[in-house]
Amino acid sequence: MVMIKLDQCGQSSAEILLIVAAALALVLIAGYVAVTVSKTVGGNVSDVVDAARNSTLLKLGSSP
Repeated sequence: MVMIKLDQCGQSSAEILLIVAAALALVLIAGYVAVTVSKTVGGNVSDVVDAARNSTLLKLGSSP
């Protein structure tokens, strides 16, 4: 059986908790940035597609 020496002050637990909290904060920030970029790109693509569609419809409508 392996005996694990326990830290009486709880410093190890506090350090692990800080590491986990920092990792969680990084994941949340990265997720926010990814969602924001995705929405921006999606909006820009939608604008381009709408402009191309309108241009094509105008060209078809003005054909003799």
